[in-house]
Amino acid sequence: MDISALTDTDTVLLQHLAQGWNGSRIASHLGVRVGGVREDIRRIRRTLGATNNTHAVVIAVRAGLI
Repeated sequence: MDISALTDTDTVLLQHLAQGWNGSRIASHLGVRVGGVREDIRRIRRTLGATNNTHAVVIAVRAGLI
């Protein structure tokens, strides 16, 4: 797990996930492609060693990232 590898955009995505938003809602809010958001979320999960989005949010909260 390498928290320092996450970007500011990654942090924003994690914050939206923590609020219960799905990829479609995040993409619409940010004005980007849904596929791009989903790819970014998969990369974030890999970076954090998370098994799913909820796990990624828990890791980010525990690390003080969000």
